[in-house]
Amino acid sequence: MGSLSDVRWGRVLVGTIGSLVLSFLIGVLIVTLYASYLAFQVRGAPDQGAIQGFATSILPWLSPLVTFASTFFMARWAAKGAASGKQINGLIVGILVAVVGLVLNGFSFAVASLLDAVIAIVAGWVGGRAA
Repeated sequence: MGSLSDVRWGRVLVGTIGSLVLSFLIGVLIVTLYASYLAFQVRGAPDQGAIQGFATSILPWLSPLVTFASTFFMARWAAKGAASGKQINGLIVGILVAVVGLVLNGFSFAVASLLDAVIAIVAGWVGGRAA
């Protein structure tokens, strides 16, 4: 698995920030695409209530998938090229994504927040293993 001396901290930090930014941007992109679809349907300003309803209903289901994908790919990137300890690099990316996610959610230990944290840790470990 490796030790902490094998961690490439620069790549791990960039991978963590990249995963968080990518997750956010994917969510924004999906809501924006839906808003554009509504705007084309009505040929004008879309209903803000419909956009809010869409975001409220789809993002909780989409968040775990986006978290897994972004953390997996960024952990894989962070671990790639490491002579040894690829798994530890990926795992630390996952742990940092989980911790930052919990901090951004105000340490909400709701089921959804904890699920996202566990998914991020697993995705980091799998991403490091796949590197």
